[in-house]
Amino acid sequence: MNLELLADFLNLPPITYSFFFFNLWSIIHFASGGLVFFLVNKFKIKTDLKFLIFFLLLGAYELFELFIISLGIPMFRTELIMDIVYDLIYGFLGGLVVYYLIKK
Repeated sequence: MNLELLADFLNLPPITYSFFFFNLWSIIHFASGGLVFFLVNKFKIKTDLKFLIFFLLLGAYELFELFIISLGIPMFRTELIMDIVYDLIYGFLGGLVVYYLIKK
């Protein structure tokens, strides 16, 4: 598949209302956040440390996205700070859902 075509699809105009931002990447960040927390949860460490590692991994992924953008690879588009913050929020929410599902 053409990476530019995929990037265009994932970056369809977001739903934006003053402080709310949502596009198809939001779904990917939510799902991948859940998966990453599920994997981090497999470590036998304190829950607080699990969440710290989880959040650091989410942040590392955002840095990776910025690195890929700087290389000019067409998979990602230039992001605004608000988009990065919401990516982290959606990823964290995905992890939180998995945490509560596992906790039950």
